[in-house]
Amino acid sequence: MNDKPKVAQMRESDPEVKDRVKLEILDRKRELHDLKEILSTPNGKRFIRRLLEHCNLYTSTFTGTSKTYYLDGKRDVGHWILADLQTLAESGDIELSELVQIMLNVNIHSKR
Repeated sequence: MNDKPKVAQMRESDPEVKDRVKLEILDRKRELHDLKEILSTPNGKRFIRRLLEHCNLYTSTFTGTSKTYYLDGKRDVGHWILADLQTLAESGDIELSELVQIMLNVNIHSKR
């Protein structure tokens, strides 16, 4: 017995929905492949490290003023990139040790 609501069943059988889902999956794979390519060069690794440093991942964003919102936005970009890096590490596209090294370098450089 299929427990899915009829609307969900109709959506799954809709060719337009299936095509859209396929495109989203392809886009996501392309995004992760692009990041993997960036990380395949020393220049790309340095850029990602600098970008993550700029996001202030290891510092407080609270200022007591509206600047907190600005700093939280920068930090959110860093979390977004970190999530993609973690996805690459979990899938085996990059070594976990490589991810750890990137994070250690960000942590060391952002505390200067």
